[in-house]
Parts: sequence; C-alpha cells; structure tokens
Amino acid sequence: MKLEKVLLYGFIIWVILFFVGWFLMVILPNTMNIIMLILGALLIYTFSRVMLDERNMFAVGIVWLLVNFLLDLALIFFILGNESYFSVWSIWVFYALLIVEPAVVKKLSKE
Repeated sequence: MKLEKVLLYGFIIWVILFFVGWFLMVILPNTMNIIMLILGALLIYTFSRVMLDERNMFAVGIVWLLVNFLLDLALIFFILGNESYFSVWSIWVFYALLIVEPAVVKKLSKE
C-alpha cells in the first residue's frame, strides 16, 4: 500500500467535505446531512476507482476512516468546540461508508 497516496486522498476527502459542509450549513441547513452523504459517497467512489491497483482496499478504507475521524476530532470537536458533532447520524453512516465502499468498489470492478 502506498501510504502517502492513501493518506493524501483521505485528507483531500476530508478537506472537500469540510468546506462544502460549512457552505451547506449556511445555505441549506435542513438538507445538509443528505447532501453531504451523497457527496461523500461520490468522493469515496472516485478515489476508490483511482486506488484500484491496491491489494487491500479494506485497509485503504480503514486509513481513510482514521484520517477523517482524527481530523474531525481535532478540528471540529476540540478546536471549534462543536460537542454535538458526533451525535449526528450522518457522520457515523459516512464513517461506515469510508470503511466499506472502497472494498465494494474493488470487488465490483474486477473484470
């Protein structure tokens, strides 16, 4: 596994969703969770397709989960002080997608 590439893609996923989330929180606060889940699933799918040459996509998903969780914990929970962030259902669904979707994409992409 090319750890630098996997970490970079995990960070890019987090940065895109972080800034889109801030934008959506102001523009569409009622539907933000659903839009973020759809966008997150599309980002995971896109980066999973790029990483198809990896042997263990489940490990890629675990690394992406760790990157996203640690950045959420550090920035949103501790620095910004949003104590209710992890009580939102869509965050936990997204974390599950981070683990499962790369392996599913690899399995379904075998020719």
